[in-house]
Amino acid sequence: MKFEYMTDNTEKTLAPWASLDILNKLFWQGTTAALIFLFLFWREKDLPELIRRQETPMFFFWIFGICLVMTAYLNLRCGLGEFTSIKETPWIEYQKNVTYEEERPFATYGLIGFILHTVLLLLPLLPLLIMAAGFSAVEPPIVFRALAMILLFSLVSRLFGFWIYLAWDRKGPAAYFSTRIFFLILFGATVGFKEKGNVFVLLFALNKGETPLIGPGLTAYALQMLSAAVWALAFSGMIQWIIHRRQKTVKEL
Repeated sequence: MKFEYMTDNTEKTLAPWASLDILNKLFWQGTTAALIFLFLFWREKDLPELIRRQETPMFFFWIFGICLVMTAYLNLRCGLGEFTSIKETPWIEYQKNVTYEEERPFATYGLIGFILHTVLLLLPLLPLLIMAAGFSAVEPPIVFRALAMILLFSLVSRLFGFWIYLAWDRKGPAAYFSTRIFFLILFGATVGFKEKGNVFVLLFALNKGETPLIGPGLTAYALQMLSAAVWALAFSGMIQWIIHRRQKTVKEL
């Protein structure tokens, strides 16, 4: 089993790990936005005073929410192949290139690379996330739950992007707009569903130390994670089927 996605920075890799463009987007957009928000909305009260007044600082909610949006959107673009080393190339010419992720079984190559890269992209944000959790006095188990949610929803975004990349003939106008609509629905249009269907409402509840129940023995967090896992498995299955069908067609030719 080969893992070129760790070292290859050519157009054959869907989202090169060593891409400076990806790192720039992560640091300058994600980290900078979160730091600016902390600076602008910092309340001139120390943490003990807030606890004594039974006021819960909302840094956890805002910073985790910002990082969730940034990492998920970055992974969506990675899945759609927007960070390949080919720049300024028309979509028709770009379609001639076939990446490693398309040539090899997805379960043993692409999926592993997606998971590892998703984790890798979150690592630089960990100090900021831990600092926000500390300011809000959020307990470690809740922090781990929120981190797991960020990783899983980022992976779902990446898988959807790659599925569209394959199903709609790689990068093109239709693929671009369909992925953005999906992103808006996933993180924006579901706000009205409260904890049952929106991660931001759930993050808000976690910041306050609440664990909303959907039904007997079923928490909103468990439902969110289960739903995301189902979507991840569904996208992975469809991706595997498309790749297998293409490989079969090539062999027949």
